[in-house]
Order: sequence, then C-alpha cells, then structure tokens
Amino acid sequence: MNTQWTMALTGAALVAACGGGIGGGVNGAGAVGLGAPTTMLVTSASRATFYRIDGDRLVVAREASLPGAVADVDWVGAEPVVLIADSTEDGSERMELGAIGELGYRPIAVPVGELWAVEHGEDLEYFDEPRWSLDVDADGAVWLGRCEWGYLADDNPCTEWVYARVEGGPLITRRDRPDEPEVGRAQVTAPASPVFGVAEVEEDDDQDDGEDDEDGDDDDDGDDHDDRPDARELSCRDAAGAIVTWPGEDDSDVRDVESVSWLANEPAIARVWAWREGYDYTLESTVFEGCAPSPRFADAEVIAGPGGAIALRTERHVGVIVGGRLLDTLELPGGEDGPWFSSVTFAPGR
Repeated sequence: MNTQWTMALTGAALVAACGGGIGGGVNGAGAVGLGAPTTMLVTSASRATFYRIDGDRLVVAREASLPGAVADVDWVGAEPVVLIADSTEDGSERMELGAIGELGYRPIAVPVGELWAVEHGEDLEYFDEPRWSLDVDADGAVWLGRCEWGYLADDNPCTEWVYARVEGGPLITRRDRPDEPEVGRAQVTAPASPVFGVAEVEEDDDQDDGEDDEDGDDDDDGDDHDDRPDARELSCRDAAGAIVTWPGEDDSDVRDVESVSWLANEPAIARVWAWREGYDYTLESTVFEGCAPSPRFADAEVIAGPGGAIALRTERHVGVIVGGRLLDTLELPGGEDGPWFSSVTFAPGR
C-alpha cells in the first residue's frame, strides 16, 4: 500500500508528495561553515530522500523507493546500506538487506543456514523473532548481525550475537561486533544568552511522610537511597535576567542533571543529560530551546555529521544544524498511524 504523505521544509518552498519529485533550497544570510557539500539521507515509510547541504542551502538531490520500512542505515562510501524490517500479513517479521545506489535500491543476499548457529547458556530464552543489526567497518565491509537468545526482562536484551560479513570480502562470521569508525561532533560556542548552570538540590532523605508500611510500621526504614544519583537541578538565566529552574512539576521523574552541551547558538539549542527514575535509573537527554525543553525536539535523537553538521530527529521533525545555526526543519504532517521519520544519517566526510 502506498502511503500518501507530504513533507514541508518550513521557511522554504519545498514540498514533497508521493509520486512526485521535490526540489528547492533554503534562503539564508551567508554560508554557515561547511566546505564540500554534505549528503544527508532521511527515510520515512518506504521512501528515502537524499539532501545536499551546500553552504546555507538544503537541497533535495534525489529520491528512492524502498521495499519496506528502514530499521537501520550505514554507509559504504557515498552509498547507504539499509536494513529493512517489516511485518507480513500473518504478523511475522520480514527482514531484508539492500543498498541505495544512483539507480535506486538493490538487494543484498542474506546468508541462511548453520552459520547463524551459536552455543548458548541454559538460562537463556529463545526469541521467536530474531534481532538484526547492521554495521560497516573501517574497511567498508558490510556486516549483518543476528541474535536469537537472550534474557526475558524489561528490554528483552539479546546476548548471543553472530555477525556475518555479507559484502566487502569473503563470507565469514564472528562473535564480537565489528568496530565502526567514530564520528566526532564539532564543539559549538555557547551563545551569550541563555546562561545555564547546574547546582545541587538540598533534600532530606530521611523525611517521613507519615504513612505505614504493610507491616504496620511507618515507611521510614532508614534507607538512605545510596543507589540514587545526587540531586542537581538546571538553572537558566535568559536575556532579561529571569531565572528558570528544571526539572519542573511535569518532569517529576528527573532525579539529577548531569551535564549540558550546546548544539546551536542560532537559536540557542542545548542538550541536557539527566538521570531519570523508573524501574532503574537511566541517563537520558532532553533537547532545550532557550530555557525550556523544545516543543519540537525535546526527545530528539542527535546525529553528528561531517563538517560540523548535526541532525535532530523525532518522529515528526528533523532539524538540520550547520555551523551552530539551525538551517531549517523538515516536518511530516500526519495522523497517529504515521508516517514518521525512521532514520537520519550523513554520508561520511571525505
């Protein structure tokens, strides 16, 4: 089924619809810092769109149709490799591997048989649907990972992985995950405003709320919560001198603010890392615009690209930052059933 969707590049006359080509650019005041043009791939539903970031312009370069939704993407030079994961009519999962070249999508053969077999501990559980992963190593070889054994827990961690090299050399397998080249993120100069600070919050860990436990005693059992992170909060002073603190009432699960890093200074966009309280304490990031969590990018995935490019991806929005400036934002309108932005990646820099 072809999903009809529209993608608007806010602030520019760039609109895409299924069955039609898209093009255009972004008008901006001066180049923002990339040397050679950078390629960015954005996928949504069964569609892949290549963008070229050239100075202060974001231009659609080409599009490609895919046989399903993208679960993972990696790059072999200028050619992306995609892991397709879809559900079939009977509810089972279908996996396919392929590459997107100048002529469109081409499938890559996936090995079958005993090469995926692995010895496993007796305490592990078998997963009816295997987990898959995609990696491209520093030599440009494509590795497909498969796992069927792990633990039944909150996130059902799969532990017994096998990795097979499917392109870039003879077919071999290994148990350890191939190393991928790391992409560093350029440091962004902090804007003059707002100004962030992190300070400890005084708490009384022995405070008694007066309620009784099941055994009839009050619930102050002397637990000093040593397993909890220290409590620190974020303070933010805006251009007018007003100070706002975070977390607020809507973020009661935030226990401790760990650190702040800047993603853009035009406008002021920062990434705030904080420990959140749930089944366990987890370190998660929240993207701020100014002194508050961003209405568009609060839970965004942050993707670093070459030349200082950064992408912020949520299901509905993709923000493109170049040279510390938010160049523009891709937006997907739609209902509860999508479509959504499934991935954003950058071609490696030369």
